[in-house]
Amino acid sequence: MQADPVQFDVVSEGPIDPGAEPKEVEVSTYVAGDGEPIARALLMAKAIHQRGDDLSRTGSDLDAMIAIHHVHLAVEMALREVASRRRMPYQKRDPTFDDLLQFVEASLNDSGHITALPHLQRNSVQHAAQLVHRDTVKEQCIITRSFLRELYRRAFNVEYDEVSERDLVADGGLRALLHHAHTLARIGSSEALSISLAALRFCLESALQSWPSHLPAPEGLSLNTLDRGHYMMDRIQVLEEETTLLATGVDVLEYRWLLQHAPGVLLSDDGSITVDTTGIEVVDLESVRRAERFVIGCIMSWQRMSLNPRYVEKSASSVQFAGIAEHLGAQVELGVKSAPPVPQ
Repeated sequence: MQADPVQFDVVSEGPIDPGAEPKEVEVSTYVAGDGEPIARALLMAKAIHQRGDDLSRTGSDLDAMIAIHHVHLAVEMALREVASRRRMPYQKRDPTFDDLLQFVEASLNDSGHITALPHLQRNSVQHAAQLVHRDTVKEQCIITRSFLRELYRRAFNVEYDEVSERDLVADGGLRALLHHAHTLARIGSSEALSISLAALRFCLESALQSWPSHLPAPEGLSLNTLDRGHYMMDRIQVLEEETTLLATGVDVLEYRWLLQHAPGVLLSDDGSITVDTTGIEVVDLESVRRAERFVIGCIMSWQRMSLNPRYVEKSASSVQFAGIAEHLGAQVELGVKSAPPVPQ
């Protein structure tokens, strides 16, 4: 079912210079500037724990043993990061797990002990290949995840569930847009989800514009002589763009899906943005999450290829997306329904 053709017009307060650089917005308590190590360490610990949790569900004895190893390794990695940041006194020997746990508990004792860990079975699994009962594995996955949630919050002031690869996006403008889109998705209203999906598309399109075309402009009697509205010209441009994306490992089918389902963002001369939902189906949370994974994956792939994707728009669009998220979030907290969109 399609939504009625509507637009969300968002105009920021005061005049906007379309040529101005976007204002820097603090979007996280641990934003990773150029892949700052703290974000990588916390993300890696979470990813290893998730892999252990996934393995715990297969029913295989070997996977259960690996799962125990992974979830406790994730805890140890997080403890080591805390110990390093809080300057744990140097020891002649490498600190054991118990050493790390005692130091971290002592350094965070201003608000009580953190969640107790169960009897550790990692050593018996790792060094003696001891089998582990499936119920024990499930229990330790749950308890270690609770431990990590509390540790992340108290030691790093970051929510465990919010740790994502979006924090490893090197460019501050793209990273801010991704955070604003995520915040909008968490609000959950139909307006917020539509604008979140639009922000993700806008982020990807900006990143694409930041690195040059792979082909030089043709000369003489070439595509330049064709009418811009000609079907052949449009088709060639689409194929050229998709070929470029394929060369960088992008799933073109996902790219087509995003362009088909995400509202476009229009920039006016005064720098304000318009999210155009004309012909767009009602957006659900799963679609936003799908787009988020795709966009972040593209940007991370391009970073690894040294294409240096960046935010190239010179308007205050990023700040305006932040303002939309704040406005819609406040409405949800107050239990106020947003005004219905104005039909075109």
